[in-house]
Formats: sequence, structure tokens, C-alpha cells
Amino acid sequence: MGIIQRRRIKNIISFYVAWLIFVLTMVTNLFALDYVPNEAIVKLINFQSKESNNFNLTELDNFLNNRSPKNIKSIDNKTESQFFVITFNNNNDRDNFLNSKFPGVEYIQPNYLSSFWLDSNDPLFYEQQADFSNTKINKAWDSTIGHSGIIVSVIDSGIYFEHPDLQNNIWHNPDEIPNNGIDDDNNGYIDDWRGWDFVDAPELESIALPGSDFINQDNDPSDELMHGTHVSGIIAADTNNSEGIAGICWTTKIMPLRAGFSIAGAS
Repeated sequence: MGIIQRRRIKNIISFYVAWLIFVLTMVTNLFALDYVPNEAIVKLINFQSKESNNFNLTELDNFLNNRSPKNIKSIDNKTESQFFVITFNNNNDRDNFLNSKFPGVEYIQPNYLSSFWLDSNDPLFYEQQADFSNTKINKAWDSTIGHSGIIVSVIDSGIYFEHPDLQNNIWHNPDEIPNNGIDDDNNGYIDDWRGWDFVDAPELESIALPGSDFINQDNDPSDELMHGTHVSGIIAADTNNSEGIAGICWTTKIMPLRAGFSIAGAS
């Protein structure tokens, strides 16, 4: 093979490598974006009939006329609309538009890109997919992931307080000082600062397992059976924390109310 032929092959390979790098760069940049380049969404305060690029709003029309956007179209395809997508020739014009305020315009925002539904980075999340697919939880997350102000009382076997996927979502009573021996909130339960153990069954001592907590009610609803912990995790495991499973409500608080204990022969 001659020198010229080898050089020609080398040039062809270099060309295709450069082209591949260019394509991969463009694809990477595209998927890294969270909005459509050069586009903005505008909501007008009142319904408008658009004539060409004219909204009959002086300041808005002057801005657009000075920049000659590529396209302006109604989002809902109505004769009279409040929502429009404006496509600019470059991101600079779009950014100037996003940072401006115009009389008659309620808001301006990027044309955001959204996934079909929200996912979680928890390592065991995909093992839950069959259940979540049946209940459409992923789609519900697009509307809400729960709220830390919501408290769910779980009447079960208690909770494992040190569980790494639950410890951030266990309710704490803001009106109770922990373990000071005083009923600070005057609700009849002393030191109920993170739930309550309602198990009070000394008559079942013959079938209780050694070390089980069953004699009196107290302020320690720790879980002996792990069933309450399991249920609490389904409701509100700390989600998107790269740990364990995903809870249905990401930051909702669990109030453990213990109503079960370990007995002989229980599975």
C-alpha cells in the first residue's frame, strides 16, 4: 500500500472520527438541556387574537418587531388565546425576552422539557416497578411527591428508628420535650415526642417472647416484628436519596403508633 493511499485512509478515518465526536457532542448537549433552545412561552393577561406577530400590546409588539422571531403560535390553537410559544433566531433574544416585563403579559418562561414521569435514584426502586406500574405512582409524582407537613399515623408493630431510609421521615412532636418526664402538651401521654406504644398486655406474658415489650404503654414504639417498618417504608421511605427503596410520599412524616408485639409461634 502506497504512502498516498495510507494517507488518504488516515484522512477518511480522521474525518469520520471527528464527525462522530461532533454528533455525540450534539446529542449529549441536547439531552443535557432542560428546555427547548430559542423558545419561550408567554401567557397574556387577557385573551388575544394574534394578527401576524402583532398582539396589540405596544411594548411586547415593539420588542418582537425589532427581533423578527421565526415563529409565534398559539399553544391551544384557539382563535383567541392566552398562551403562545415564541421561537427566536437565537438564545440571546430569547434570554432578553425572559428577563423582560411587558404590560399585558402575566408571565414568560422557558419551554421546559419534561420526562414522561418522575423516577427515583434509589437502588431498589426498579424492583418496585411492577407494583408502581399497576398503581401509576410514577405519574402521580409528576403532580406531587408528598409534603413534609403531612403526618401519617401508622397503627402497626412500631418502627425501627435507626432505619436509614426512614429516620428522616419520622414525626417528632413539636410540643413535647423528649424524655423530661412531663406531659408538655397536656394530651395525657408523657414524653410522646415520636409516637406511642399502646401495647398493654401483661396477661399475655405466657406467650410473649423473652425481651418483648408488652407489659405497659410507654413512649417507645420500637418495632419487634418489622411489619410496621415495612408498611412505613411503603408510605414514606426517604426517596431519591440513593438509599434503599422509594416511598410513595417522599417527605411525608410517619407517626408510629405501636399495637403489636412478638409472641411465641408467630411467623
